[in-house]
Amino acid sequence: MDYFNAKLVKDANRQYGWVVQDGVDFAMGPFRFEDVQRKNASAWVREYYRNKKGVPSQDEEIFA
Repeated sequence: MDYFNAKLVKDANRQYGWVVQDGVDFAMGPFRFEDVQRKNASAWVREYYRNKKGVPSQDEEIFA
């Protein structure tokens, strides 16, 4: 069973809005673990599912 939380967020390019989000996001220095799903977002915030481990790359869609 998934547990989703409604929250206000600051998305890429300083876009503010609300989203329903589930998952975990952990970073220590340049290393990152992320398993996050966003849905039912406002018009300014993107919906996505990401499951990443390791060092982020600038080629990833989220940084475009």
